[in-house]
Amino acid sequence: MIQDIAPYVYDNHYHADATSTPTSYVLRYRDRSVLVRVRHGGAGGADEASVGDEVELPRLEDYPDRPRDLVFLFRVGEEDFWLARDEKVVEPAGFTYEAVNWLRHAYPQHLLFAAAVGWQLFNWYGDNRFCSRCGGAMELAPRSREIVCPSCGKIVYPKIQPGVIVGVVDGDSLVLTRYAGRSLKIYALVAGFTEIGESLEGTCHREVMEEVGLHIKNLRFYKSQPWPFSDTLLAGFWAEVDGSREIVVDHSELKEAVWLRREEIPPERTGDRASLTGEMIERFRALGRGVLG
Repeated sequence: MIQDIAPYVYDNHYHADATSTPTSYVLRYRDRSVLVRVRHGGAGGADEASVGDEVELPRLEDYPDRPRDLVFLFRVGEEDFWLARDEKVVEPAGFTYEAVNWLRHAYPQHLLFAAAVGWQLFNWYGDNRFCSRCGGAMELAPRSREIVCPSCGKIVYPKIQPGVIVGVVDGDSLVLTRYAGRSLKIYALVAGFTEIGESLEGTCHREVMEEVGLHIKNLRFYKSQPWPFSDTLLAGFWAEVDGSREIVVDHSELKEAVWLRREEIPPERTGDRASLTGEMIERFRALGRGVLG
């Protein structure tokens, strides 16, 4: 998955005393795009789960003019990553802005992960320039990763939204969905965000009922995943259908939802190294109801 970057180690500690060097990575974003050098283009777009897009991220020494507003982000292995928050930056030669979502299947994996997490923090900084309580200008905390209001003392921390992915199983069949109104063409699983006052387990029951009209039982936690593209911490669950298998599709959310036997599931997710959804679908395609333990 996107966070699987071994042998590199992700260190999200805010190193207040860090100093940028010419070889430090300096990430630069514009809207939903990140500045990269494409060394090799893959066969297709992110929606087709293509592989083979090899990219390089800019280092400080690549910029013709040193960005002035640099914020330390994190470390990956021995490398420091910084964010250039300047309104205008002269792009390094050979680098272009590419859609962040397109990089989901790029190489090397640790740079893909760094670009995605950096984009999450870029959005957080941009969304909190002014205090939501008093309207005053916000400032960065000097010793930790916080945004503070000097006028009223409000503190803002990076946003993380909990959500679930549910693999609904009946024997050797799995519920697969396609989203409505999105460019994503490949199959997915039932998924959704946790509401206020709701447990993760409660989210699973509600989302499955809302999207496909099914009751579920015997929830089993599979694993979790940070998903920077939507500020989400995802929790993956397996569940068995409880009662009727008749699917009632919520067409405001989904284009379609179907039961497919494991041998009917297309191998379109085999190249998906990024998402928990892809891993779960491929795991079921390999093991069938064996995923339930």
